[in-house]
Amino acid sequence: MATRLTKDSDATDATRQHNAKARKDAISESLEQMYLLDKQIAAAIEKYVKPLRDSKNDAKKRLREDYELPNDVISARYASFKIERKATDEGDDKTLDEIREAFEALPIGGMVDLVNIANRASSAE
Repeated sequence: MATRLTKDSDATDATRQHNAKARKDAISESLEQMYLLDKQIAAAIEKYVKPLRDSKNDAKKRLREDYELPNDVISARYASFKIERKATDEGDDKTLDEIREAFEALPIGGMVDLVNIANRASSAE
């Protein structure tokens, strides 16, 4: 049964307690929702992303084992390939021009290193 309030301060305290409980309940509800969403995300990663990661790792492993390419060479070559491929797929001529400009600006030694990496990769095919 409700308690009769006699003073303004009693009404303020009752409101404050009600608001504190509502706040606590809302926070708990949001935290529970976040936890359930994290579980769904983890399940989706396990079901959809993990197999894709495994396939990518298999492709990288083939490059390492079949063509004897070290990880740093694979990573360097893939980074430039990925930027160029994405720009080509999206018709991003500005990025393609910037890539060309960046490679043209490399010092001779840097260009030789890139050429050697590319030659090793292509001769391994």
